[in-house]
Amino acid sequence: MTQADTSPRPSKKAQRDAMLRRFTGHVQELVEDPAVRRALRPAARYSLDDERTEAARWELLHWIHNRTDEPELTRSRNIRSAMFLTAGLIAQCPTARTLEERWHEHARSADRDPQPPYGLRFDLGLALAELERRTREDGEGRRQAEPGAGRLTPLRKRLVQAVRAEPEDLPLLMSRTISYLHSQQACVPAWWTLASDLVEHAYRPGAVGMHWQESFLRLPEWRRPAPFDTDPS
Repeated sequence: MTQADTSPRPSKKAQRDAMLRRFTGHVQELVEDPAVRRALRPAARYSLDDERTEAARWELLHWIHNRTDEPELTRSRNIRSAMFLTAGLIAQCPTARTLEERWHEHARSADRDPQPPYGLRFDLGLALAELERRTREDGEGRRQAEPGAGRLTPLRKRLVQAVRAEPEDLPLLMSRTISYLHSQQACVPAWWTLASDLVEHAYRPGAVGMHWQESFLRLPEWRRPAPFDTDPS
């Protein structure tokens, strides 16, 4: 008799995140085709039910029915909506570099362990924090003063808006925020992490907002003394 497999099964969230990683990787390959980019782009602005997103909806359904081995994970409307929106954001910014990609480039160049430090999330909060850190340094690398008491920088205002957003307002907010990061030549969140957070936001918006705030505010060891997007000389 063969010995039964007693290894623990991945949690539902771990299975879902693995599926979202495969999906977003697939979309990144798809958007190399200009026609597919045009088809998917409306998904960043309109809902799953909008007639203007029919072509994008067919791309999503094609993947669900032909490319995933976990169809039960995609039956939830919240998961499909998060996948749909993320596909639209990828099509909107097809050349954007993600925080996760930048981390692996840094790890290779610095001969570091490619595994990110525990607790590091390549999410929206970290993307905004890295851009804020960059904008607070002048050409000579000197840090500018912190904003005065009671004042928020524009990037912190974007974070607050995302944290406080109602689920129905999040798609437009994400579209504007990701486009802004890309326009500033900043890294965007890892696409699969963003998709996972969008799923969670439908159920627990407060918890997702807390994750984004922690990623924005924390200064763990890996960010001292130099941020990971500084190439070693």
